[in-house]
Order: sequence, then C-alpha cells, then structure tokens
Amino acid sequence: MMGIGVVEQNSKEQFVKRNKLAICATLRDLQKNDITVMVNHARGQFISKILDVLPDDNLFVFDLGGVETENSLALYAGDLAFVAEPAGAKVEFKSSIARTVNFQGLQAFTVQVPP
Repeated sequence: MMGIGVVEQNSKEQFVKRNKLAICATLRDLQKNDITVMVNHARGQFISKILDVLPDDNLFVFDLGGVETENSLALYAGDLAFVAEPAGAKVEFKSSIARTVNFQGLQAFTVQVPP
C-alpha cells in the first residue's frame, strides 16, 4: 500500500517542467500576471514578485523584500525556495545564491533559472 506522501509526490511528478523554455515561460507568466511569490530560506522568508526573466543569461530578477534584515539574510542563505499560487495551481521551485543587481534604477535580487 502506497502512502499518501508517495502518491502526492508521484502526481506532482507528472507536472514537473524540465525544459528551460517551459520553465522560463512559467516564470514569465508569474511576472506578466503580477503574481506574488513567497521566498523561503533557512533564515526566514519574504514576499516578492518576479520582475524580469533573462533566459539568455540563465537568470531571473525578483523584488527585494520589504524588510532590509530579511534581504540581508536571503543574500547569505544559500538555497531559496519559491512558492506561488496563480489561479489555484501551486508553482514551486528552488534556486540558490542570490545576488543584488540594479534593475530599472532600484535594487533587486537575481538568481539562476531553476534546473
């Protein structure tokens, strides 16, 4: 008998996107639809939005959180987990090692497009 967690994981697997173009399209949809993204890390979490997707550079840009200490913690957290729920369909992905960039005159984070 399979446990619920195993069944849940197997059903999620059918929706996993592994193609870079499909992943970038999903990120762009989150950006275009102005969907809020929860960014979690070992030291905390914050709410953000995707600002730009740069597939040629294998990067995407997202907004800093509202609290400076949370932003500092995120910079040194290593792995970041992102969760969004557009129209009831949960989107989850991970990336690592954020850095800050200047985006349209304001500070923002950038990380690699998830694999």
